[in-house]
Amino acid sequence: MTEKEQLEHQQQSLWIMEQMGKGDEDIIMEMMDHLPASVHINRLDNLQLLKLSRQGCSYLGTDQSEITELGENFLIQKLHPEDLAYNLPMVQNALQSMNADQYYSFFQKIWSEEKKDYLRVFTNTKPLLIKNRSLSISMPLDFMDANIRSINRILDDNLFLRKNWGKFNALTLRERQVFNLIVQGAERKDIAAQLFISLETVKQHRKNIYKKLDAKNLLDLLKYHQAFNI
Repeated sequence: MTEKEQLEHQQQSLWIMEQMGKGDEDIIMEMMDHLPASVHINRLDNLQLLKLSRQGCSYLGTDQSEITELGENFLIQKLHPEDLAYNLPMVQNALQSMNADQYYSFFQKIWSEEKKDYLRVFTNTKPLLIKNRSLSISMPLDFMDANIRSINRILDDNLFLRKNWGKFNALTLRERQVFNLIVQGAERKDIAAQLFISLETVKQHRKNIYKKLDAKNLLDLLKYHQAFNI
């Protein structure tokens, strides 16, 4: 698997977890614990680790009680000093300037109590729709390819999501707004009025939506609406 494919699969996994979790941290955590990867939820403002999946706890030789007890000090104790000084501020600044459809990828080294050494991991992160939260997936480089294959097998249960994630993710924010109104049964004039745009602009957005989603009719759009929990 190429680096580009690995990156795309991680981003796809994050997006699917968020959509299937419907913005609920507890539901997302339940899914996290079934994935063979270190999946974690952090605060956006200071990147404090809030929740870590079972596999992540296993990698680091820790548990949720230690994470809660140490609070902001957990990353201070676990991250490599270079990452604390240089990487962490860059990630923090990037996340705070991103919207919920964007991703940020980086390498970091974090201490493993089990290995008694720093693990070099590749992390993909995105802001959550939940206020002041980010969702990330981190994988040790030594196990990355095998882990991604395992995650893909688990997420393959929802084939429509997997097959069409890229298409739906290509919609712009405005196109998603128009999409939502279309599947709710709104007519063009109503969409124009609600979004304060012209009828011609609505027409162009509809054309783009149908083209990007390879949709032939409203029924096809409704499949996306149901699958992606919009």
